[in-house]
Amino acid sequence: MLFAVLIVLALVGLVIWVLRREFSRSNQTFKRMVWNGKMSSTGCYYNPENGELELAKEFGGAAHKMLELTAKEAIARKNGGVYLVFIAEGQKQRPRKAMISKTPITMESARAIMGIRRGKGSKGSLNLYTYKEQNAMALARGDLEIKPILHRGGIMHSFSHYHRYFKDDDDGEEKSPRAFFGEPLEPAEETVQKS
Repeated sequence: MLFAVLIVLALVGLVIWVLRREFSRSNQTFKRMVWNGKMSSTGCYYNPENGELELAKEFGGAAHKMLELTAKEAIARKNGGVYLVFIAEGQKQRPRKAMISKTPITMESARAIMGIRRGKGSKGSLNLYTYKEQNAMALARGDLEIKPILHRGGIMHSFSHYHRYFKDDDDGEEKSPRAFFGEPLEPAEETVQKS
């Protein structure tokens, strides 16, 4: 009888240890991140204290220092590279403005982010930025036989961007994350173009 109780206690301890280890991230437990409302629907974590966004493993798993996406930050990226853009639309997260990574992300991460389906729950959080329009269009298209949709400007952000569209039999069209490019537009210039 005593032997059976010890085995049960050992198994319970093992399960607790494994679950605690599985749901631990950057010295913050999974439960604490959810309770604080800091985890996005894509499983990425924005820390407002140090301005870092930690990507989920499927998007590269790296932590990126984020800055507000302004004309100055866009111009500073004229020499190329693909950058992470984070927008906390529809979430309790901060910041409410578009944020851009200080350093470029890998193409593997960029491809994984562009492959997010809205039905998966991204809510527009993760997006990309590259200075040249043709690069943004190429990111949105990927290796698919599609024509991305061009949006000039926007309500929350004034940068033009491309969306990749998927067609599902059940759900109809759904947008991918955005591939932002260039410099901000004046409000009068905002339009939607299907090309």
